Amino acid sequence: MAVERRDIDALIEASDRGIRLGFDGSGGVDPLRKLFTDRSELWDELRVVLAGGGRFSAPTSFAAPYVYANWPDRFDSFECAAVTGANVRLRMAPRLDAPIIASVSYSIVHLVEPATGALWSRVQLGDGRTGSMWHAYVRSPIDYRALFNVIDGRWRMTAFCCGRLTSRSRYKLNTATSPTIAATAPTTNHVVIDVARGGGVGSRYPVWPHRGHGEDPSSPTRTEASSSFVSGPNQRHDEHLK
Repeated sequence: MAVERRDIDALIEASDRGIRLGFDGSGGVDPLRKLFTDRSELWDELRVVLAGGGRFSAPTSFAAPYVYANWPDRFDSFECAAVTGANVRLRMAPRLDAPIIASVSYSIVHLVEPATGALWSRVQLGDGRTGSMWHAYVRSPIDYRALFNVIDGRWRMTAFCCGRLTSRSRYKLNTATSPTIAATAPTTNHVVIDVARGGGVGSRYPVWPHRGHGEDPSSPTRTEASSSFVSGPNQRHDEHLK
């Protein structure tokens, strides 16, 4: 795939010439080329976005990943995040040998401290318990996302950005258990945008949710394509096995 090869020409070919890159009016394929040339870590961000499923808002419009596309409006997207795995361990401290507070599956949590430049996020559950969670399983809806539209008969990436212009009103998690995003997840098939083929839509496929043993998604369980949760093909985080 072009993203794995970091093929900037294929990415440009798959993008709309007026692609939006922020909320300040910035955009276009030349700034996109410069952005990915100057910030190589964005290739990893794009890979995560494309592997994260998504949702059709119309037959010719698709948004990814699902955490952004399917985020419940009643939760503040600045202060909350989604746990994108099953049985993800919440620990008392940001260490692999720290005691486990709870195992959390596909819940919405309060993001106390994001993992900016670190490997752990500090989160709070709906019942008030607070701890550290491995960063790969905590995703904010205002992290990087991509929009795709059919333009002149071809799928094109029309936006790639992060953040949000304004904040919604605050919503406090005060239920006995953390709410889950499952209730609002789409039940339709998900797609992969195949950048390697110039932005065409790849075939609908059975998804691979992060499932397995806590922080280890190395042996996920294959599910039907209508599964609510998508987290990419068998991504490993061996440094977090315990």
